[in-house]
Amino acid sequence: MPDSPDAPKVVAALQAANGQLRGENAELKAENAELRERIARLERLISRSSGNSSMPPSSDDLSGHKPPERKARRGGGRRPGKQPGAPGAYLAWREDPQVPASAEAALRTRPTWGCGIRIRSQTCPRRGR
Repeated sequence: MPDSPDAPKVVAALQAANGQLRGENAELKAENAELRERIARLERLISRSSGNSSMPPSSDDLSGHKPPERKARRGGGRRPGKQPGAPGAYLAWREDPQVPASAEAALRTRPTWGCGIRIRSQTCPRRGR
């Protein structure tokens, strides 16, 4: 084939096609790099949530971000509240419900000075006033 008279034309045509393909290849590489950058930026945006950025929690579902999976509760065992068989606790009924407990306690005890001595007169024996 190199000896044929059309060989220079074929070589020139192949070189032209090769140059054209190289140009298209360079364009595709540039476009591919742009698309990779765009994908990386979009993946960063999708991965952002209120837990790992300064975004408010109300915007979590706007980006299509799935909420984190809830941890499974430890099931079985006890239920909340008083357990069966546990002693109950309640306030006992008072004989005279009209008298508050603080007033009843005040009637049983005598008033004292701040030092602990019971009041019998108008002056405190330690302070003298």
